[in-house]
Amino acid sequence: KEEPVVGVMFGVLLVLLMIVTGLLVMGMKSRWCALLLALIMGAAALYKHPWYITMWSKGSYALDFVVGYEDVRVDAWLYSDHQRYFFFQQLSTVGALLQLVVHGPGKYSMDEAAGPEEVVALTFKGTD
Repeated sequence: KEEPVVGVMFGVLLVLLMIVTGLLVMGMKSRWCALLLALIMGAAALYKHPWYITMWSKGSYALDFVVGYEDVRVDAWLYSDHQRYFFFQQLSTVGALLQLVVHGPGKYSMDEAAGPEEVVALTFKGTD
């Protein structure tokens, strides 16, 4: 049974993620919002789809999360293959968000309405 505090925390997290996603869609602080979402999605992919752990297991796993296969148990290699597919699917979204971090939101966003942001190099090379 789930504690009420955990439910409230999940609700607050969901609302915050929706706000960050809304800011990203509107183009306000897009780079920071995309970076935050990429970090959260990367961590969620590692936690939610542990194919790297179950791949070398000899056990069997239940497919409770697959519709129509609620009572079915499969070998570890099949379960791992299923989880690997969803892991890399989620990781591709992380890559798209990181691409937004690197290249920026574009000229129609609210962040860059006055022009593209100046990217400052973190090295002193060439300042002699």
